[in-house]
Amino acid sequence: MNVLTRSFLSARAASRLAWSLAGLSAVLLLMAILFSAGREPVYDNLLWGSLAAISATVGALVAARHPRNPIGWLVLCGAGVHGGLMEMLVGWGQLSADEGLPAGGGAEWFTSWAWTVNFATWIVVLLLFPDGRLPGRRWRFALGSMATGLILAAPGSALSTHNGSIFASGHNPLGVDAPAIDVAFGAGMVLMLAALAAAIVSLVVRFRHSGSLERQQIKWMAYAAGALLLVAPFSALFYVEGNLAVQLSIVVALLGLPVAVGIAASRSGRDGAWRHTSWVPRRASRSAWSSCLSPRCRPPG
Repeated sequence: MNVLTRSFLSARAASRLAWSLAGLSAVLLLMAILFSAGREPVYDNLLWGSLAAISATVGALVAARHPRNPIGWLVLCGAGVHGGLMEMLVGWGQLSADEGLPAGGGAEWFTSWAWTVNFATWIVVLLLFPDGRLPGRRWRFALGSMATGLILAAPGSALSTHNGSIFASGHNPLGVDAPAIDVAFGAGMVLMLAALAAAIVSLVVRFRHSGSLERQQIKWMAYAAGALLLVAPFSALFYVEGNLAVQLSIVVALLGLPVAVGIAASRSGRDGAWRHTSWVPRRASRSAWSSCLSPRCRPPG
C-alpha cells in the first residue's frame, strides 16, 4: 500500500479510498448486528464491533492524512475491515444455523482461523511504528518469525478439533484429530508471540534513539503492546466462546493499539505531519522532509 500511494494515488484519491474502506467496515458491522440480533450476547457485538469500528476510524484518519505511511493502511485494512468482515461472518453463521441458509459452516470455519491475520497485522504495525520502516535490516528476523508463525498457526486453528464452540454444530467440520495439528498451532503461536516480544523490544530501541515527540508516540504504543503481550497467551489458552472475562481482556488489550496509533498521529499533527524519526536514511528525498512542517524539524546536515 505504501508503494501504491506513492506511485498511483494522489492525496485526495488516497483519502477517498481510506474513507471508502472505513465505510465498508461500517456496512459489515451493521450487517453483523442485523444477522446476529437475538442470537448472541449483546456484549459480544459491542466488544468486537467497537474494536473493528475504532480501528477502521483511526486507520482511515491516519491513512487519509499520511497516505505514504503504511501504518494507517495496515490498521484500516488488517484490523478495521478485517474485523468487520469477521463480525459479519460470525453473524451469518448464526443466522444460517437458525434459518437453514447456505454457507453458514464456511463462514464459521473462516472465523475459526482468520483471527491470526489480525494478530499478525498488529505485530507488523508495532515493528514499523511510527515511521513505517523497520528500525534496521536485522529486524527482518521478527517479520520472518511472524510470517512463519502465521503459516503454522492459521492452518493449525483451521483444522483444530478444540474450537467446536465457534460452530453451531458443536464441532469443526474440517477438524483433524491429529497431534501434528496441535503442534503446528502451538509452534505458530510461540513464533508469533516471539515476534510480538521482538516488536516491543524494537520500540524500546527506537525510544532510545528518538526525540521528545517520538518518545511520547512510542511510549503509548509500548504500553499497549506490553498489555497485549501479557494477555495474548492467556487468551489463546483459555478462550471459550461466551467467556466474558477472557473476551473483555483481549479486546481491551487490542483496543489500546489503535488508540495509541491515534494518539501518535494527533500529536504529530500539531507539528503538521507524522514526523519521521532518526531511522529515515540521510538520502531521503527533499519532498519527504518537506512534509514535516515544524520549525524544529530539519534535514540532517
